[in-house]
Amino acid sequence: VCLLDMKNLWFKKFESQPKRDISSLNLPGKFLLYPANTWKHKNHIALLEALAYLREQENVIINVICTGDKNANFTETILPRLKELKLEEQARFLGVVDEVTLYSLYQRCVGVVIPTAYEAGSFPLMESMIMQIPVICSNVTSLPDTIGNLQYVFDPFNVADMAEKMHEIYNSEEYRRQNVINSKSGAEKILNTGALKKIQSSYKRLFDNKE
Repeated sequence: VCLLDMKNLWFKKFESQPKRDISSLNLPGKFLLYPANTWKHKNHIALLEALAYLREQENVIINVICTGDKNANFTETILPRLKELKLEEQARFLGVVDEVTLYSLYQRCVGVVIPTAYEAGSFPLMESMIMQIPVICSNVTSLPDTIGNLQYVFDPFNVADMAEKMHEIYNSEEYRRQNVINSKSGAEKILNTGALKKIQSSYKRLFDNKE
């Protein structure tokens, strides 16, 4: 396994620039962000069902903005379910957006939700932690280890569990504050993997053993 060298990340170039005006997107005043292509394993259906659960069971309305390629799964599966659950006003799919718009969405959202059913590793999770954006994620593969605190993790196949975490990050300022504190320490580990030295050391050991 080769660790990524998390330097020169795409959003760094925007940190010192003036914020882009994205008012043309007509975004709600408050929203969660899910940046992901609409592949089946990204689990948008469960996300929609969690929104409907909160509305019907808890009388809680949460807005979600989704970015990423709207592929065949969106047309054939996600869009019909979106309409069936009558969530067109709560869940918006913007499609692919440019980097500066995505960065602006990160900065505008109250939190990021990552309900994926499978990932080897999640860039939106790592990006959120590094940018200190409150973030919750599913409990699959490496994600719990990356976020490092089970308070911010949910079962992506349990709609009620996902809905509870979404409710907390959306409505609790203290939950978001503690989440960011957690991310600060996690971000240090993400940014300082020592990847290059570890790869060099591994090759050296292989070369020494060969001799």
